[in-house]
Amino acid sequence: ETFAGRRLQAVRTETRDTSGVRIAELTRNGDHWTGRVNERASEFDCDCQASAMWNVSSIGKDRIIEASQARLRRITVTDLGVENLSLPEGRVAARHFAVKGDLEREVWYDSEGNLVAAQQVGSDGSLIRQKLIADPDAPDAAENRAGAPRPFILAR
Repeated sequence: ETFAGRRLQAVRTETRDTSGVRIAELTRNGDHWTGRVNERASEFDCDCQASAMWNVSSIGKDRIIEASQARLRRITVTDLGVENLSLPEGRVAARHFAVKGDLEREVWYDSEGNLVAAQQVGSDGSLIRQKLIADPDAPDAAENRAGAPRPFILAR
């Protein structure tokens, strides 16, 4: 994901699954998005964020870009309240949201609005869970991450 300030400008993903490798790319001009998934063209209009949902601000609208498919998806978001999660970095009070519609998952954000956990059902029916494994605000985090998104562990 490429941002100018807080505004998403471009998305590029590479996904490997049973269908092979899928490369999706989108770029923005105003609120018009154009791009491709492998050789299939994609184009739509929206002022929205991508489905990685790194920050709580990404779920504030009724549409979201499914990055791996380079498609616009309609969603509804329900705030399920605050829960205490046990994460590898310790106990974290996190706000839980259920995302439903064309894209479905559950996400948890810390008090700063950063994603700390997520789960969704995979295309094969498996439950995919992600949990924050390191605090990006720790003193040595900047040198270890070099600008990368918060590290997550993927468990099936």
